[in-house]
Amino acid sequence: MLALEYPSVGRPQGDVILGALPLAEPFAALDASDARMVGTLDVMEEVGTSASVVRELEEARKQKGLATADAWFWNSYGASLPKASHNANIYLLQDDVPNFLRFWMNSYAIMVFGDGKMSEWGAWGHYSAQCDHPDNGTAGWFLENFRNLLVMEEGQSLWIARGTPRPWLESGKRISVSNAPTYFGTVAYEIVSRVDEGQITATVEMPSRTPPQAVMLRFRHPQAKPIKSVTLNGQDWPEFNRDKEVIRVTGVQGKATITASY
Repeated sequence: MLALEYPSVGRPQGDVILGALPLAEPFAALDASDARMVGTLDVMEEVGTSASVVRELEEARKQKGLATADAWFWNSYGASLPKASHNANIYLLQDDVPNFLRFWMNSYAIMVFGDGKMSEWGAWGHYSAQCDHPDNGTAGWFLENFRNLLVMEEGQSLWIARGTPRPWLESGKRISVSNAPTYFGTVAYEIVSRVDEGQITATVEMPSRTPPQAVMLRFRHPQAKPIKSVTLNGQDWPEFNRDKEVIRVTGVQGKATITASY
């Protein structure tokens, strides 16, 4: 049955849409950073990127006085059916947030209609703002990635705000999640940015059903500034990675308040 949709004589582009990426999904055979997965993504990106579209983007950016070297970044991946792709999932598992956001948001931009509904084949050639053929699979693909950038399990760790766009934490902004179901139980958190004052603070209600071994909290500073120090419930906390922008929280139950200073 799958041969009708995926790699087959009738759908030869299936290798570009799907590839072998499911082999690196959680609990699968390969690690997402395995050299074979990295190589597969590279090939899929090359095949799925339209040179002519990139040239058009370069010209459009030039006319606006913008840099052209990264025009390819704004090109939507050329393969159809993003709901069948695993590219964004694997990028996030590789902790490659920029490419995760690029694949997810660029694909979303061409799949969504003016009324907010999403179609399997996108809005190409459809000039009406109304989507007459919404596709739940495509909407599910969008929501899966949206959920994972906010709350994501990886082994015995729970990631919080792993892939949020940097502008979401500009000074005065906040990210709020409540009653989010996870493998470890429900979790809630709020991140408040006061980067103009050199701080970002999160209040996290830890899941209690099956507590994770670690909660990995990421603050993606809008200017990518490195963390200088961290406090957990008012006490100095040494477990953070400046390069990864991640604070590792262990041994805490109930509510935790984590503040990073810059």
